[in-house]
Amino acid sequence: MFEEWVAAEEFYTFTLPLILIFLAMLFFVYIFLLSYIGDKRKVKQIGSVTVITIVILCVVYFVNGHMNYQFWVDQNEFINSGIKEYSFILGMKNEEEPQIVKSLGRSNRLYANLSELKMYERTTVTQPFNHDYVGSRGNDHYFSFGEDNQYVYRIRGEINWESENSEIRGTVFSLIDERYQDLGFIDDVYGNWIFSDQRF
Repeated sequence: MFEEWVAAEEFYTFTLPLILIFLAMLFFVYIFLLSYIGDKRKVKQIGSVTVITIVILCVVYFVNGHMNYQFWVDQNEFINSGIKEYSFILGMKNEEEPQIVKSLGRSNRLYANLSELKMYERTTVTQPFNHDYVGSRGNDHYFSFGEDNQYVYRIRGEINWESENSEIRGTVFSLIDERYQDLGFIDDVYGNWIFSDQRF
C-alpha cells in the first residue's frame, strides 16, 4: 500500500502540476507563434495539430492516472495538518506551521478523520486516571489536579464516573508502515482521547 500511495502522491503533487505548467507554456508559445506566422496556413495547421495532439495525450494520461489513483483523492479528503506535518509540491517540501499542526491535532474531527485513513490502525488503550471529580455542569465535567488539588480542568462529553475504578480509555492511531513518516504523517496519534468513547 505504501508504494501505491507514493506513486499516487507523486502523480498529483509532482507530475500533474508539471504537465499543467508545460501546457500553459505551450499555449503561450503557440499563441505567440500564431501572431508572428502571418498567412502561412500549412505552418498554422501543423502547429495546431501538434498542440491538439499534445493536449489530448495529456488529458488521456491524466484520466488514466486519476482512475488508477482515485483512492488517494478519497483518502486525502481526511488528511489535515494535524495528521500530516508537511507535504511535497513539485518535489519541494512544504512544512506546516507548528501552531497549526498543534491546533488541528486537538481538533474534534481528528478521530473521525483518522478512522477513515487506511494507513493507520487503531488500538484502544487504558490509563489510570488519578484526578478527583469535582462536579459537572451540563456536559462539562471538572477534575482537580496539582499538589493540593488547586487546579481544575474541564472535559466535555459523556462520562460514567466510578471513583473506585477510575481509568480513562482512548484510541491510539499508529501507522501501519513507518515509512509514511517520511511523507510527513504523524505516528501514534492519540486523537485527544475521544471523549464520547471514554469511560471513567
